[in-house]
This record gives sequence, C-alpha cells and structure tokens, in this order.
Amino acid sequence: MKKNLLVVMGLFLLYGNSHAVSSLSHEEIQQRVTEIYVATFERAPALRGLEYWTKEVEFGTFTIENVAQSFFNQPETQAKFPTGSSNAEFITTVFNNTLSRDPAQAGLAYWVDGLESGEFRRDQAIMAIINGAKDETHSPTDAAMLAKKTEIGLLFANSKIGNLTTNENFMEWAKNIVSYATDSDFSIDDAQAYIAAALPSELEADIESYLALISSVSDMSPMIDEISTLLEEILNGDSSVVTITPPMETLDISNLPSAINVRADFGAGYTPEGSSSTYTGLVLINITDIVMTQTGLSANAAITATNVQRDSRLILNGAMTLGISLAASGEDAIIQANLNFSNLQSVDVSMNGRMQISMPFSDSSEQPIILTLTNFETSDMQASGTIIVTPVSTDIYDMALDLTTHEGDVNGTARINSTTSPQTIISTPADPITVGEYSVIFNNVIMDEEVCTDTAAGGNIVITGDSETKTITFNNCAYTVK
Repeated sequence: MKKNLLVVMGLFLLYGNSHAVSSLSHEEIQQRVTEIYVATFERAPALRGLEYWTKEVEFGTFTIENVAQSFFNQPETQAKFPTGSSNAEFITTVFNNTLSRDPAQAGLAYWVDGLESGEFRRDQAIMAIINGAKDETHSPTDAAMLAKKTEIGLLFANSKIGNLTTNENFMEWAKNIVSYATDSDFSIDDAQAYIAAALPSELEADIESYLALISSVSDMSPMIDEISTLLEEILNGDSSVVTITPPMETLDISNLPSAINVRADFGAGYTPEGSSSTYTGLVLINITDIVMTQTGLSANAAITATNVQRDSRLILNGAMTLGISLAASGEDAIIQANLNFSNLQSVDVSMNGRMQISMPFSDSSEQPIILTLTNFETSDMQASGTIIVTPVSTDIYDMALDLTTHEGDVNGTARINSTTSPQTIISTPADPITVGEYSVIFNNVIMDEEVCTDTAAGGNIVITGDSETKTITFNNCAYTVK
C-alpha cells in the first residue's frame, strides 16, 4: 500500500502546467518583442529568440518591459553599447534604429538629462521611444517607419531564413533587411524577394528546423531522467524537506482519507544524503478521489511546482490537475496517466497539449514507456502520435517515433545515450529516420546545452532528399554543410 501510494504521488511530480497571464495575444507579443529588437539592434529577430521571449511573456515570467531590460544583459547589447559610450550616442543610435533619423536637439537633451539624472534607465528610454513613435498624433512618418521595420522583421523571423541562426550570414541578413526598410521604395514584396534570394538550397534551408524537431524529441529522455531522480529524492526525503499529511504510517487501507497532501520544500538549497546535487524550490501535491482495490489504485491530483531546480537547472515549474491509475499484478504494475499541458516548463522544454503515459513499474528494466501525444507542442515541435521509449541499458534508450508533425511525418528509431549527462548523444541504430520528405542518419551527434545552446557540439547528420544529400558536421557549436 505504502509503495503504491508513493508511486502515484511520485508520478504526479512529473508534470505541471502554467497559465498565461498576459492580456496580449501571441501575435501582439511577437510584434512588441520585434519592436524591441529593431530599436535595440536594428535587426530582425531569429525565430527561436522571438518565440522564447514571446513564450516568457505569455507565461507571465516577463512583461514586455522586462524583455527590454533583459536585452541589456545580452552580449550583443553590450557590444553595441559598450561601457563608456555616451548617453547622447545611445539615444541617437536608438532613434536611427527605430525611426531612421536623428533626434531633434530638444528631444536629445530631454533624453540625455533623464538618463544622467537617473530618472529612467536605457531600457526604459527605448520603450518610451517605441511607444512615442507609435502615437501617430506625434508623427505619422515615425509611426509608419517603425511599423514597416517591425512588419519586415516579423516576416524575416517567420520565414525559413529566420531559423538559420548558425549560418555565418545570418546576422548580416537580419540587419540588412531592416536597414533596407529605411528606403521608402523598399516594400514588403522587396523584403520577400531579398529573403528568397538569400536562402540556400531547399534542403539546406530546412536543416535548422529539422534539427530543432529531432532535438526537441530527444529532450524527452533527459527530462524523464531528471524528473525520475527528483521523484526518488522526494520519496526518500527526510522530514525536514518532505511532509506527508496524514503521515504514511497512519494510513488505513480499509478507510483511506479524503485527501493526501505532500509538501516537498527544498528551500534555497537541499543536498540529499549521498548526493552531490543541490535542489531548490517547492512542490505541493493534493491527492483526492483515491480509490483502492485489490489490483489497483486510482486518484486525481492538483500539483503546484514552484521553480524546482537541480544545480541551477530547471526541472519543474507550474501547476496542474490530472487523473491517474495504477494496475498491479504480482510484483509488476502499470501506471496510466492522462495529462494536459499549458506552458509547462520542465528541463529546458515548454510544453502544451495532451499526453497519455503508460509507464511500467516493475523489476524488469526492458519494459517500454509509451507516450501518446495529441496536439502536443514545444517551442520546436508540434506533434501527434506515439513515442515508445525502450531501455537498452542504464541511461541508454531507443525512442521509436511514429508522429505527425509540423514538418511532416516522423518515423524511425533514435538512440539516446545520456550516460555522460548533461551530454546527450543521438544516433540511429538501424535504418534512417524519415522526417517529411527526407531520410536522416545521426552519427554520434552530441547535444549539450551547457556547451551549445542552439546547436550540437559534435558529430554529423546525413540528410537525403529526392535530388540531393547534405552532411552537416558539427564542431565548436557551429556547423558546416557539404
């Protein structure tokens, strides 16, 4: 009984959900974020960066103003406005970035005085200049220029070229297309023609999005590993960290309580006995509708995870409700769970949609975990279908994919080796994986977000289409295509 209840409560910890708190639509947030890119850098955003900041605003982690402030922590901003650059230079640059003109002398004096007196910060000045420019009662010309640069920036980010961030020409493309908007004769049609001319071959243009798709699927394995470890620490946690109400030793199988509450409070830092990892954050679980039979257990739960991290890496953040059941036969058991996500944050992945899980709980290490996805979405993937995760050995899994995705159907098996976590090595143990119209072979592709945030650190991928084959070789967080 104790073992079954602990398992149920443990699985509840695997997933969470956060509700968007922004009153702006997804498209409105994208527009506001693009305005900040234009005003700060005078360039179009990359799609991944645009989606990241948009999700953070939707999730409620940031406001639009927080995004502008966060830009000043970025190396690109520090390079553009180095220490020692004058406030007059800063304001002049922002005006030219945003409106393609110098500020009037009276306006320049106002902004410089405000910055030097501490009345406002540089990021606040950028937001004020943007908002002022959008007020057509001040200058219809300024409003039209910012709107044009923003529209072209969004067009760039949402095209195929917006995904080619590791291409050596990406920043040049992103800057040129916004700079060209200054010319009154440069139209949206001209911007589309520029993008079409800059794009590499169709296969090469698709490479980034296919890599993002497969790496997003591969994120599932380290996510399961991390959360399974978290589960163990909660189940084994001492009373200073984990509180179960009523206490487990007082539970009567014939007369279960109406609710069981679990509180795992890691505070500012908790290192389990025998571990070198430090956990922070808080998990609250409220289990209700508990039904115990001779062969199983079912229940509902409400869970809140608040910024749970291991060694400063996010494991869980959010809140949700779910239904779960456990069916036992002898020493073996199968856990079935139906989960709905809304901006769940877990191990560098934000998830939406529905997932059904069939997870064995037995002494056999060869039983697979079956994930069935319905309108499941991360920042890099939209998919429906099944993923079957079968252990090959400790920390090595084969993931059989049968999915319908935004890039077409995905079928085949990827081997995920996380023996050297946080490093993950992806390979294709047998036939190539088919992704849409292409076949894909992974040759020891190393994913390690502590080394490379946007691409692989090593290995190569061979992608073959109807008329061409490309080999993508990764080295030092960049890639070459031949």
